[in-house]
Amino acid sequence: MEGVGESQTTWKNTLAAFRRQFTQIDKLMSDAKACAENLADPRHGMNAKEARKLVGPLQRKLELVNNYVDSLHSILPLAAVTEDDGSFSVNTLTALLDQCMERTTTGNQDLTAFLDDIEEWESIHTKKEPKPEGAGAVSGGGVGPRAPELKGVATALKPVELTSSIAAHDMTAWVEQWTEFKENSAFSKQGEKSVIAYLKTCVSRDILSAIDYKNKNTETEMLDAIRVYLDTKVHPKVIRQLEIW
Repeated sequence: MEGVGESQTTWKNTLAAFRRQFTQIDKLMSDAKACAENLADPRHGMNAKEARKLVGPLQRKLELVNNYVDSLHSILPLAAVTEDDGSFSVNTLTALLDQCMERTTTGNQDLTAFLDDIEEWESIHTKKEPKPEGAGAVSGGGVGPRAPELKGVATALKPVELTSSIAAHDMTAWVEQWTEFKENSAFSKQGEKSVIAYLKTCVSRDILSAIDYKNKNTETEMLDAIRVYLDTKVHPKVIRQLEIW
């Protein structure tokens, strides 16, 4: 087993590699967004075949950074020190890991959106040429391509982002979906900080700001604060508006 010093070096190298990959991902994603705009413009000659040439490189890069996030998860307990401050404190490393996970999640979402744009173009322009059974199959079976999932994370079960527009009667169902996502993912066994880090990726920024999430130390505290905020600040306002109408 590596000592703390070796683990900290591994952490720094892995984080640097993650950031280098995202420099390239950002460029590829910029090209993909421009490509999606061209697909939506009937005056442009862009087509799905050309657009899909960007999908493979993006998938490979995102799969790589997903692995880096897994590595950072494993390294964090070995590299962290107990001091409250410092570049290798638990809080500092957790915040960095949180940033990496959020950036990776956004990258996966952007790739999924790009694939949806391509499929929409195909549905419009190839109505008389339905895809043969098994089209889009990836090696090893299955239908694709789709944005890669973080290893050990049941991305397919992830709830939609919780926003202030959620109806009061839908909150219970949302919490049930979150619980299913958590219990079927590896992060549920990696401590409260990991659970909170993933929970934050499922909640909109306006709600996180409203509940002062940085001072919430457990999943229960965060969920309770969200319920209180929605029940006292959001839903009563909606009810008053309905009464006015």
